[in-house]
Amino acid sequence: MRIAIVLALAAFAFPSVAQAQDDDEPIPTAKPIGNPGSWIPQDGYPPAARATGEQGRVSFTLSIDDTGRVTDCKVTKSSESPLLDETTCNFMTANGRFEVPRNKKNKPTPSKWSSSMMWKLETPPPEPAPNGAITPVTAAAPQGGSPVTPLQNPGSWVRDSEVPASARKGSGTVSVRLDVAPSGMVSGCSIIKSDASPALNVATCAMFTRNGRFKPARDASGKAIASTYTVPGIHYTF
Repeated sequence: MRIAIVLALAAFAFPSVAQAQDDDEPIPTAKPIGNPGSWIPQDGYPPAARATGEQGRVSFTLSIDDTGRVTDCKVTKSSESPLLDETTCNFMTANGRFEVPRNKKNKPTPSKWSSSMMWKLETPPPEPAPNGAITPVTAAAPQGGSPVTPLQNPGSWVRDSEVPASARKGSGTVSVRLDVAPSGMVSGCSIIKSDASPALNVATCAMFTRNGRFKPARDASGKAIASTYTVPGIHYTF
């Protein structure tokens, strides 16, 4: 089932700013350049949050420097999803651009801007995985046969001790498709979608290939056959 995602940005929800600048001038409110809703792409819903049905409104305040770029993002009211809060600030910081206000001396000056972002799944979300982070989806069973089934929770195959130092940077979500041999061993791994680093993509496939064990799929005669198994959301935060 295709999940349609609704991203709603409530613009121009500005609080009053009492902090003084140069002792006598309040910090001005910035004016966005373009539509702030376009700063979050339509495919920007984090796969891990979508898979576990996380929704909610994030309220935030941005600090803008005298060139119009965002230097800081503070969540003023959480969506109750740390991942959605973090993703909102990441997109605002990376993509937000503002007109630069001027002070009484007609010099460009730092400013603030506050708004909120509503993350909402248009259709009911799927049931979350037991560990709340990885939602495995198996291929359909062969007609008259049985599907491939993991022997352990796939989340246990991702081990912190096996992630190399070169891949421990920032955060990201990786989706993979595993080729499972008739023996139940993983014979191949491909990245379906990722916003993580190339090093973390390689480490993810290495861990699933090394640690993954399955009860193989079987055809109508009971013979073990090759199959595929998809893990659509592995979220990392370092």
